[in-house]
Amino acid sequence: MSSALATVTRAEGRPPARPRLEIRTLRLDRFVVLGDDAIAASVDQGAGAADLLAARLGVQAWNLAEEGASSRSVLCEQLPLALALRPTFAVVSVGTPEALAGLDAAATGCSAFLVPLLADCEEIVVRLRAMACDVLLVRPPALDRSPAAWLRFGRHRPSSFARDFDAALRGMERVAARWSAALERIAAQHGALLADLSRVYDVQLRSGSLLDGAAPGLPPHCGGPGDLFADPVRLSCDGAQVAAGLLEAALHPGRRALQPAARGSRIVRTRFTSEKGIPC
Repeated sequence: MSSALATVTRAEGRPPARPRLEIRTLRLDRFVVLGDDAIAASVDQGAGAADLLAARLGVQAWNLAEEGASSRSVLCEQLPLALALRPTFAVVSVGTPEALAGLDAAATGCSAFLVPLLADCEEIVVRLRAMACDVLLVRPPALDRSPAAWLRFGRHRPSSFARDFDAALRGMERVAARWSAALERIAAQHGALLADLSRVYDVQLRSGSLLDGAAPGLPPHCGGPGDLFADPVRLSCDGAQVAAGLLEAALHPGRRALQPAARGSRIVRTRFTSEKGIPC
């Protein structure tokens, strides 16, 4: 199965009002998912964003993503399995666990933790592209707007810490900007597509409090009915639906509306174990 992808490019020196339309064809018959919490399925939350994307497109997906997977484990454990499946299309997300582990450093503006994970990310994209596999690279939810950052630096700090909290957010914003720019470079250099999950925060919640979490200790928009995050790290079922819409929007730039899953589509989740083997 394939999908026509229209992307708008602009020739240098021409007015922005005269875009050139370039048509690419995506082959979706062998769809794999590699990555971490941003796109992984979970036992209690169900299908992840990439699973839902596959369902929307009416294709089968092999989901190798794992919650808590580091960029190194994605490269060394998930990628060999993915390559054995001879993929034609892959969704890739790395860096969420490293970002959480480096949150305090990021609050000071230190982005050293990005160096190894971006190197791993680029190698994953290069090896997939070498097999003529189209890649949808995922830009994860922004550090400075994440529930984890709010919980660590915000709610329970005394009011006198407001200035420090603002400084922490500015530091994380600078790191997030460097991360975003690096992913844009990787995508452009290797011919990958790029989806922006940082836009998940721009969606108006259907329900839940706008001022507080659903339980003591939870940040806003986290843990309540209709909230986008089930906890400070993982997207809720509603959040995964929103994220799936953003992934689909990266394939179809002119289409932004969320659509229901295609009937009869199947979700295949594959966990990395030496006993299980690879379904083909």
